[in-house]
Amino acid sequence: MSKEQVTKIKFFSLSILFAFLLAGCSSMVHKSGEILEGSAGKELELARYRSDAKRREVKIELRELRRKDGTVVIEMSSSAWPGLTLRGSKPGGRGNFDLEEARILSSHVHGWNEFTLDIQGKAVFDDPKKTGGVLYITGEAERFQISSGKIRLKSSYLSGTTALSALRNRRERILALTDWMAGWLEKTRR
Repeated sequence: MSKEQVTKIKFFSLSILFAFLLAGCSSMVHKSGEILEGSAGKELELARYRSDAKRREVKIELRELRRKDGTVVIEMSSSAWPGLTLRGSKPGGRGNFDLEEARILSSHVHGWNEFTLDIQGKAVFDDPKKTGGVLYITGEAERFQISSGKIRLKSSYLSGTTALSALRNRRERILALTDWMAGWLEKTRR
């Protein structure tokens, strides 16, 4: 091997090493940001189920998660409700479970709002072998308060108590949104 080839190989090797270091550094910075924000290691995904829907059909995704305290929760999202995720306890033997949280992401021209609304309600997930897996929300879900949230407005980012107080001040608008969604659900049940 000539000296020139050895130099090219060293340069190539150092370039690859630098790329790996940079990739590792960026993921470490991302994880550090999660630690500072308090969102790192909150939950562990145990399983993910997705419907095999066609292009125009409603797509549904269920995720089974284990919280830090060891409890297992189910997270449900649907293409019919973009920006809304419902969380509840793990279904029992007959498919009954409790609804605990509604996580809502709403965007607008200048940013977005992301918040968790504590709710209490009951739902049933029918046997997939008999009905194809239908989710029924039985009765009305009772709304409590916003327990966490983040706001992005233009170049400002609010989190923690500042975001919570701002989101709680918007409670009337949020309640109007959930009332509208309840009416929409009622129409779809008929």
